[in-house]
Amino acid sequence: MILNMSTDSDLFFCHFLLLSCCSFVLFLCCCSFSFSFCSFSFDFAGRISESVIYFKESLKVVPDDPTTLVNMATSLYRLNKQNQAIVHYERASKYAQGFGQYFNWGYIHELRNEYDRAIQIFDMASQFMPEGGRMALYQDDPYAKAVCAIHLGTLLCRQHLSDQGLLAFYRAVAIDPSHQEAWMRMGLEHAVREGNFFWAHMYVCVDVDCLRVY
Repeated sequence: MILNMSTDSDLFFCHFLLLSCCSFVLFLCCCSFSFSFCSFSFDFAGRISESVIYFKESLKVVPDDPTTLVNMATSLYRLNKQNQAIVHYERASKYAQGFGQYFNWGYIHELRNEYDRAIQIFDMASQFMPEGGRMALYQDDPYAKAVCAIHLGTLLCRQHLSDQGLLAFYRAVAIDPSHQEAWMRMGLEHAVREGNFFWAHMYVCVDVDCLRVY
């Protein structure tokens, strides 16, 4: 019996030691992951902050360059400096309009429940033909522009302007026919309208110039 008790005690001690080692290793792995994640976050924020410095220097040379202003605003948005981002988006819009890169600007106002202003911005950003000198150097993004149109349609529907909202979804599909969500939103809007399935199929015959919301 003494030998058995000793053996059981040794076995218990070995199990305890093994569990302790595993727990310690797991703790080290978690600490390492947390440190790596924090380092990545600080590195990302540091790089964005650095880009803001360069954009400021660029704006000292050409203060009315919409391309730089939009990039500056986007960096500030990523740093969660929303009010400063809005200022630069507004400045950029004085020189160039109709670009999907204005999405973040409209989204800020959408999150603040400032729907009227968000609708204005999304409508401007999703126009078919961009306008503005040097902004033409900043390649327009059809996907981002389609997203602007989708948000435009969603906000219009929330304000019980479903007819205009549906036209905004049409616009999104016309801008980027490969955008799955645009087709889905258009289909959902037709689905709640009795007898409107015919018009969903007739969309391909609609002239793009007739799809403007305003």
